[in-house]
Amino acid sequence: MPPAADGETDPAPGCPSMAPHNDLEAFHEALRSSRRILALCGAGLSASSGLPTFRGAGGYWRSHDATKLATMRAFRTDPGMVWLFYGYRRHACLRAKPNPAHRALAALARENGDFLCLTQNVDNLSQRAGHPSRQLCTLHGSLFDIKCSADGCGWTQRDNFDDPFCPPLAPASEDPPPGESLPLLDPYHRIKHIPEEDLPKCPRCKLGLQRPGVVWFGENLDADVINGINEWMSRGKVPADRWTRDRLPLT
Repeated sequence: MPPAADGETDPAPGCPSMAPHNDLEAFHEALRSSRRILALCGAGLSASSGLPTFRGAGGYWRSHDATKLATMRAFRTDPGMVWLFYGYRRHACLRAKPNPAHRALAALARENGDFLCLTQNVDNLSQRAGHPSRQLCTLHGSLFDIKCSADGCGWTQRDNFDDPFCPPLAPASEDPPPGESLPLLDPYHRIKHIPEEDLPKCPRCKLGLQRPGVVWFGENLDADVINGINEWMSRGKVPADRWTRDRLPLT
C-alpha cells in the first residue's frame, strides 16, 4: 500500500484550499456552509473517554511496545500475550463512555446525510454514541469483531462483547480496588503464560486461532471499506485515486 504523504499536498482541481486555524467561529461557519463533509478521526477522539492512545511516552503496555504487539508476527509467537493485550483493551472500551466529540459527530451525521466519518478507532464508542452506520467507516476494524487467523478461511464474527473473551483472559478483565493499579499492567508482576491450546480455535476450519478483528501493522485495509469510501469520494470534486494516494495514512 502507498505510504502517507509527507507535508502538505496541493488541493485537487476545483476544491477550495482551507488553511488550518483555531478560529472556532470560522469553523462553525464552514460546517454550516458545507454540504459534503469528510472527517478522519484518530485515537485522540477517544482520549477524553479515558482510553490510552498508545502513542509517545504511553506507547508501552507492560514492557511491550504496543505497536509490536499489533502484528501477525507477535500473534504467531505468543498469541496468549497478544490476546491479553487486546482483552485489556476490550474491557477498557466496554467500561468507557462516548464523550461529547463522539456525540457531536453522531449528531452531525444525523443532520447531514452527506457527512462521512472515517475512524481509525477500534473502540466502538462512535457506534455507542448513535453514529449512523452508513456514515461511519471503521478503517481499522473493531476490537469486538473476531476472525480466523488462518489464511484463506474468512470466518468472521461481528459484535462479540464477551468480557472476558474467553476464560484464560480473565486477568485482563479485572478491575483493581480503588486507588490501586491493575497487576496485569505492572511489567514486574509475573503473569501466567497462556498456551495456544487454551485459546479458541476457528469454528469453521478448526485450524486457525480466533484473533481480534482489527487491522494489524503490515495488513491491508478491508477492500470493501476502501471501495465504499472511493464511491463516496467519486460523487464529489476530489478524485478517489488522489484521496487514497495522499489523504489516508495506510499501514
